Amino acid sequence: MIISALHSHLSDETYRDNFNLYLECYKLFWNCAENLSYPEFYQAWHNPPTTPHPEAEDNTPATPTPFTQQCNLALLSQILNQANQSHPLNCQPICIDGSRFSDPSNPALQIYTTLKKAGCPASPDGKPRTIAELQAYCEDDLSDHQIALILYEEPTDPSPQGFDMAVLNQLARFSHPPIAVVVPQPLPECRLPQFLESDPDLMATLLQWLHNLDR
Repeated sequence: MIISALHSHLSDETYRDNFNLYLECYKLFWNCAENLSYPEFYQAWHNPPTTPHPEAEDNTPATPTPFTQQCNLALLSQILNQANQSHPLNCQPICIDGSRFSDPSNPALQIYTTLKKAGCPASPDGKPRTIAELQAYCEDDLSDHQIALILYEEPTDPSPQGFDMAVLNQLARFSHPPIAVVVPQPLPECRLPQFLESDPDLMATLLQWLHNLDR
């Protein structure tokens, strides 16, 4: 398969020494990612159809590249929804792209809008304008809705801007719904569950977290 044959070109060395090749492969793989299911693409990327010598043991770890990280994040919502349909969880994952927050210090209204688009009911008290009002809405009006929020930043335009630590720790005080954040590096002061963008098994790790919420 073309993904298996060319994925080695999505490396830092190719990026540095032959950017045109890197760019063309990136465009090609992005097209493949848009036309394959995530399991098909992941299988082709990490498990090329080769037959190793029976006495040779393959201990090569699955290491993330800039492409696989961007693919994971850009398709995060789609991947998790597909996985949820294949192996239904007791809660619906709702992904919230923080790179689109117009005011990272107060994203209450944009989080609320994302929740409504995902099928949550409107707030009877009007649109929440602060994190405190958003907390009241989530804990009162969504208490019977089995959902979980995953904050992340898509690596495409607009570019990531980082999360406001004070906001993350305000969200950590919510009793409902469960909330986690995907970040490029660990945030020692953040009290939310954190998952790293560089984790080669990011999707599996997130699904395990969601599965554990059912218990």
